[in-house]
Amino acid sequence: DIHLPHLGPLRVTARLLIADAYRALGRDDPDLLCKDIEAICGVADHASEIKFSICGLVGLQIRNTAYGVINDVLFSDSDKFEDRHLEILFDVLDTGSDLRLISLDSGSYEGLDLIQRIYTDDGRGGGHLTPALFPVIGSEETDGWLFGEGLLQRVMASAYLAGGASEFPNRAEFTRLADSAYRRYEHDLITPKRQHVESGQANEWDDLEQYSELAQILIIIAVPNHEGIRWSIDRSDGIRVALMAGIALERYRRDHGVWVESLEQLMPTYLTALPVDPFTGKPAFYKIVNGHPLIYSVGADRDDDGGSIPINPHTGK
Repeated sequence: DIHLPHLGPLRVTARLLIADAYRALGRDDPDLLCKDIEAICGVADHASEIKFSICGLVGLQIRNTAYGVINDVLFSDSDKFEDRHLEILFDVLDTGSDLRLISLDSGSYEGLDLIQRIYTDDGRGGGHLTPALFPVIGSEETDGWLFGEGLLQRVMASAYLAGGASEFPNRAEFTRLADSAYRRYEHDLITPKRQHVESGQANEWDDLEQYSELAQILIIIAVPNHEGIRWSIDRSDGIRVALMAGIALERYRRDHGVWVESLEQLMPTYLTALPVDPFTGKPAFYKIVNGHPLIYSVGADRDDDGGSIPINPHTGK
């Protein structure tokens, strides 16, 4: 089994730093708050160093908590923060896409681990499925996600006992199919959702049709949820670039006494590039609401709902 014991303590460390950052915000201590935010982002980077998708997702989650603190800074009495503090926060955000937290090799690493755990190895790339499959499909990560608690494990076990390992692809076949699926995973992960072309992706899954539905489930389990990961990255990047623009807006307001009428006015003194909606590739929306600026993306549904927070279609949150 693969153990990642560092993730739990890093999550706890991040929560403590978040609490300290809000304490600093309440006590008007911008120096401490900036140090806490920098430390939170450092924890996020450390969490994502090991090349497994769960590590990158934990890092992404931790970094998003830092974004939440920065957002609250901008919506609080931001006049208590000097320009140098805003510059520090801007630099924290100006690190490129959060895709960097997710290893493109994570799918293949996790797949190789699964193959090694559930297949025999004849030393020539072949092998057959073993009952070691059942603890894997009975884990929290898979059981209940596809069907219901315990049901997936019982269904797969019944099929295995009825037809034996022949009901499933052998090691060489599964490795070949998994490699094909990982190529799709990497392509989808580095490609923004707006650029996905369905016709160019379906071929990667054609080989699945020759196997039973149970065998297809086994293959799908081996591949990380690229759609959910890509959605999380796009959403995180949308927040990140909006916060960068928010800091630029605040700096403009301090210099001119008013909010800009359009984000183009921030160029090039306060921003080197306009914030882009990751879901459309077009400039993000901007408007003044109740005397405060609002920058927003249309979200995954590409429906302009005026800046309401969207629901993740993969988590329902």
